[in-house]
Amino acid sequence: MNFKELTLEERLVAEQAVLNLRSLNEACDVATDGTVLAIAEKIAVEQGCELTRRTLQASVDRQTKAVEKKERCVVTSAGELKLTRVYFRCVKCCEGGYATDDRLGIDGRYSVEVQRLVSLAAASWSYDISSQRLDELCSIGISENTIREIAQQHGAAINTWQNSDPAACRKFREAAGETEFTTDGTSVNTTDGWRKMKLGIFSKRPDPAARRHLRLNLLYSLKVHRGTEPACWGAHRAAGIR
Repeated sequence: MNFKELTLEERLVAEQAVLNLRSLNEACDVATDGTVLAIAEKIAVEQGCELTRRTLQASVDRQTKAVEKKERCVVTSAGELKLTRVYFRCVKCCEGGYATDDRLGIDGRYSVEVQRLVSLAAASWSYDISSQRLDELCSIGISENTIREIAQQHGAAINTWQNSDPAACRKFREAAGETEFTTDGTSVNTTDGWRKMKLGIFSKRPDPAARRHLRLNLLYSLKVHRGTEPACWGAHRAAGIR
């Protein structure tokens, strides 16, 4: 047996066994004739019970260390909550986790609803204005830097979802009409100064025949409602459009 390969608990047990043996030998050395066996038996039984108790205690302590209670704060739309959860750790691989977090759906300091509100605010206003509006409208105190982090995390997740999940764009592909792509450029102020940014939108419009039918229905409705003929109505009639 290599003593260096023993764990701390195993070393303590081995050291106690050595101390027990030494004390037993000392007691036997000073015992009078005819009493050595009786004294050795009594001491050995006492030492054995104590060693067994300490070994059992060390084993139980090692197992109970795998379960600890830890606190954390979670910001919800109703305010900040303090939770006390049990942390389970495997004594073999030392990996652990909070089963309660999985049960409650907690992933980080902010709840899913708060992250939704933060993302909605960040998509509507600037980060500093979002911080003010969230505090004023929802009583959620959150810094603009945190809003930026949450918004960018969800933006990256949405981008991954759109590029990997076939169901992400299914409604757009199945929609009727012609696909159109609209793009424009703008400038945004970043930490590195003003930079150019391109915006692009994919959309679908009804086919030309459907658009013409919709336009003529609108013009006819204007004529009936106002009792006058729109300026372009004569042109359509002259072109043979009924």
